[in-house]
Amino acid sequence: MRLRSTRSIPTAAPPEPAGVYPVGLLAAVSLLMLVTASVANLLGWELSPLTWYLARASGVTLYLLLWASTMLGLGLSTRFLDSMMRRGDVFSLHAYLTALALSFLGVHVLTLAADQYTAFTLADLLIPFHSGMREPWTGLGVIAGWLLITISASFPLRKLTGYRFWRKAHWLTLPLMLIGFLHGIGSGTDSATTPMALLYGITGTIFVFLFLYRALRGRRNPVPLMPKTAPPLDRMTART
Repeated sequence: MRLRSTRSIPTAAPPEPAGVYPVGLLAAVSLLMLVTASVANLLGWELSPLTWYLARASGVTLYLLLWASTMLGLGLSTRFLDSMMRRGDVFSLHAYLTALALSFLGVHVLTLAADQYTAFTLADLLIPFHSGMREPWTGLGVIAGWLLITISASFPLRKLTGYRFWRKAHWLTLPLMLIGFLHGIGSGTDSATTPMALLYGITGTIFVFLFLYRALRGRRNPVPLMPKTAPPLDRMTART
């Protein structure tokens, strides 16, 4: 018995080994913010503007993670990235970036809640257009957060809801990107600076290009969103 060459067999990448890190990041930041806020209240320290800087940094990072995950998702639904990466690798990275974006959403909300200058209440951070601060842009951010949670929750539930529903739920990514884009520009205090203007301009242009590519060519040559899994080992062997 000898092993048959498997170089021509397209296989998906294994599950992302760093998948536990987003959960660990959110847990560590939550604990750190809780301890820091408790010590600050006890000693009468002023956490702002540090918390505000952290909120802005986590918000920009969240936007970039969401953008990168969406670009990979659009690449999966077409053949645009097939010449650059294996589809299994693209899917693995797409899923990991989505989980990481979800963790940074938690970091963003926690740092906003801890900021003493903005003084957001729990209702302000959970209910759209409730805060009264920089509206409607802040309210759009709350909507974007709920959309991200909804899309992320559809992945572990896809066995219950079915693949067709899971695909339809992923179309929410398009309004999520648009709302997140408007939230970042409208609520960001540094949106008018040259670096941030370039960031939003470049990412927005690439998103529009890939979306139009998907709309114009994806229908002609549809590609399954979920990559094929690796075949069992017994299928990769043969008797001589």
